[in-house]
Formats: sequence, C-alpha cells, structure tokens
Amino acid sequence: MTLQQFGKLQENWSIKDTLQPFVMEEVTLQILMNMSEGVILFNDKGKILLYNSTANHYLQIDTPSHMIQSITDLMPGEDHAGFYRKLLSLLKVKKMTDHFIFQVDDQKRLSCTCDLVLIEGGSVVLLIIREFKELLEDSLNLTGMIEQVFTKSLHGLLLSDASGNIIKMNEQAGQFLSMNLPSENVHLNIFKENESTLTMNKDFQEKLSPYLKQEHVQATICKFKDQFYEVVTEPNIAEGYSLTVMRDVTEMVKMMEQLNKHDTLKIVGQLAAGIAHEIRNPMTALKGFIQLLESSVKEDHSMYFSVIMSELQRIETIMTEFLMLAKPKASALEYISLPSIIKETADLMQAQATLYDIELTVECCDQGARLFGDANRLKQVFINLIKNSIEATSDGGKITLRYHSDSSAQHITVKDSGCGISEEQLEKINQPFYTTKENGTGLGLVVSLKIVEEHGGRVEVSSQKGLGTTFHLLFPNKEGEENVSENS
Repeated sequence: MTLQQFGKLQENWSIKDTLQPFVMEEVTLQILMNMSEGVILFNDKGKILLYNSTANHYLQIDTPSHMIQSITDLMPGEDHAGFYRKLLSLLKVKKMTDHFIFQVDDQKRLSCTCDLVLIEGGSVVLLIIREFKELLEDSLNLTGMIEQVFTKSLHGLLLSDASGNIIKMNEQAGQFLSMNLPSENVHLNIFKENESTLTMNKDFQEKLSPYLKQEHVQATICKFKDQFYEVVTEPNIAEGYSLTVMRDVTEMVKMMEQLNKHDTLKIVGQLAAGIAHEIRNPMTALKGFIQLLESSVKEDHSMYFSVIMSELQRIETIMTEFLMLAKPKASALEYISLPSIIKETADLMQAQATLYDIELTVECCDQGARLFGDANRLKQVFINLIKNSIEATSDGGKITLRYHSDSSAQHITVKDSGCGISEEQLEKINQPFYTTKENGTGLGLVVSLKIVEEHGGRVEVSSQKGLGTTFHLLFPNKEGEENVSENS
C-alpha cells in the first residue's frame, strides 16, 4: 500500500479528516520499514509481527534456511527470564531504553541499545534497535582466555568427573603430583591417601581452621614427597564435574613447625630454669657422701657405687643440657676457622672411633672465610654429630667430615655408613626428648641445632634406612667476615 492509492491530498486537509487513520498508518509503516535503525514489532505472546530490512540484515530473522517466529528466539536462553522481567516493567513505564544481547548464530552475538515502546493498549511492543555492537568471542577469546587461566595458573588445577576420576590437570598440578594425563589414570583418592596430620599448637589450629572448613568446600593438607599442599575441592563446579585446587603451603607448614618447636623449647627452658638448680644441689651432696662411703664399704659392694656414680653422672648431663636450652653459656665470640675446629674435633674423637673399628676421615677442600662465632660451642656440635655417627655405625664402618666453601656459604657435611634413619624418625629428630637410643636424653641434637641457628646457619639431614645418614651444616657468608688465606 502506498500514499498514491489515496490520491492527492486536499490543500485544506486537516488532521481531523476521515482519511487520517489510513494515511497515518501508511506513513508510520513506511517510516518504520525505511528507518536506518532496526525495527521489530511483536505481540504480548512474543510473536514477531513485523521487522524492517535493517533488523533482518543484522539479526538474520528471515533467511532461506530458517524463519524466526518469536522475539526470544533471537536471544540467548540465559537472557529470556531477564527480558520478560523488562517487559513487565514496560507495562508501568510504557517506554524504556535498555541493552539486550541477540544471538545471530552459534558463533556470533550482538550487543544492542534498544528502545521499547508499548502500543495498542499494551498488547504490542515496538522494539527499535539503535546501536548494533558485535560481541566477537574470537577477539575477546573468552574460551581461550579461560583455557589460558587454567593452564598457566600458579596453583595446581584439576578437573574430575562424577566418579572422582581426574580428567584434566594443568602443568602446575602435574609438577606437584609428578605425573601426566592422559598417560596415567588418577583418582581424587590420591589426596586422601596422602593426607597429612600436622601437629600444630592451638593458636595455629584456630587460625587455619576457617580455611580448611568452609561451607560446601572440602579442604585438606596433603604431603607429596617433601612438599605440603593445601587441597581444596569445589564440587559440581559444572554439571557432573568438580574443580580441585592445589596450593603449595610448604613454607607456611615449616614456619608453623618451627614456631611449634620454639614453643616446646620455651616450655623446656622454663622447666629447666625452675628445677635444674634445685636438682643439682642435692646431687652434689649425694655424690660427695657416696665418695666418702665408697672407701669404707667392703670390696664386694664396690660395683654398686660404680653404678650409682654412673647414673648420677647421667642425671647431671641431662641437667646440663636442660640449662643449655634455658640459658646458654655466655659465648666467647671471635673470628674462627671452621676447618681448624673440624680437624681438632676429629683428632679428639679419633680414639673413640678407633675403639669401634670405625674409619674417621677429614676432607677440607679449602680454608674458606673466618666465621664470627664461639669455637667451643661449635666444637660441641661436631662432637655430638660424630658421637651419634659412631653409635649408629657398626664395626668396620666409615665416617667422613668434609668442608668446602663457595661465594655464598661455608658447608660442612658429616656422613656415616651407619644404620640410617627412617622417614618417620627423620621428621622427629629436632623434637626435644625424642631419641632412639636406650640411654639417650633426646636433647643433644636439639642443643646442637640451636647452636648452629645462633651462628646464623642451618642444618639439613638426609638419610636412607640401612645406607647411612648425612648432616649438612650451612653457614652463609656475612659482610665483614674475613678470608683466612688473606689474613693468616
């Protein structure tokens, strides 16, 4: 229908003339159909009544392959509910401007600014699309971005199916677990099998519990090799799939264990300070009177005095180590040579090693730098380590003390060919009172580690059951320490 069908308009034509509705309908129709904006007319059921060429060009409403009947068929399924809510609001305001997403095909979406106008008594809606903006998933690379986040995440990420089988993991998770998919079949049970029970004080348990006990989230601490990981599983992250996140918390666990150890040493120190002197006083009196009695008792009973004196000496040794933890002796600090101390200690312990047919050797590759410290206390450390090695090494074994230095630190290793330490025992050797010896106090090594730490060093222990143990003492070089070769 065109305006020509109505003939020529009279010059005195008024908006009130009877031809007005027909003329205005045609004028309106022509305006809508030729607008540069997209136009869609749909009823209260959502059925599309009219659309112009602009709307069809961008939204592909009518093509040889399909004909879209409903306005919601142009929109993603997840947007339908929101669109209907907007239509309900339109009933009140009659006209509104908003943004809508139109789904052109599987690959293409348009973000459009639209005017919505309610006409025909609320039964018809005029949709005018003023701006078309293509959402290029390829340019946004949303799928690729998500894949990159999964792959490059600093934490280990794993996807598992409803049965708990891990179907995908990122590179970091593969490194944490030392495995690869799909060459290996892995189940989430691997985390339960490696769950670690940490010994933490009450304060740390309270601080950590909010992270390990969150609603709908399962969180545990697992140990793989020598590393600790916080493992959090979010079930049903997508239908039938769960996401597990692994975070390396080794340093945090070590810090907690270190603080736990310090707390224990603090308690031991307080205990030692409170009772050690009180015990030593009566012990001194006992030793004196026993020595007086020994000369007046028959020879048949002299062996008993030997046992009594031996046990009193053992008690005194324990008290000395107690006091060492509570309040170490005042250190005589000076620049010292570690190779010299090692050689002196080896000479001192050589007789005891020979007694048990053990070869004790010293290897000093260089003189290194002078260390600012207490020679006697460090000598106590080496005596204790060599003594432990002798006790752990059978006849015919070998103990090697080796020293070398580099630009960053001085290194001492004490290596024996003894019985070795199990992994379980290795984790406990720095705990006060823990010992595998029948007559041990469990304090000698603790005191030694404390002395090394006071000198700014650290101790690393490696061992294999039946193959021996190696203690590696590392003392970082500090500014101001002198080179032996230059100042000797």
